[in-house]
Amino acid sequence: MQVSTAEGFGKVRLFEILDDLETKTRPIMVAARKALAEAKGAAALEPHNISYALAGDTEKVMPKATPTPCLTPCVDGLPLYAAFGPLP
Repeated sequence: MQVSTAEGFGKVRLFEILDDLETKTRPIMVAARKALAEAKGAAALEPHNISYALAGDTEKVMPKATPTPCLTPCVDGLPLYAAFGPLP
């Protein structure tokens, strides 16, 4: 019901979309798992090890983030209105 209300299609269509996505991305996932096993050993593919084995890899690939400037007047890095305390 929520999918139909929010997106305009039902669960059957949703799973058709997800199945298509899985089919199209499966070769990429298989290649990534193979590369992970070659780089860090077969144990890295265990469900409880994957997050540890991949930790840090994303940061190496992603561009360095730049701090976002405060878009409102700031005091000590906080928006100016926060410096006055809670609203009455």
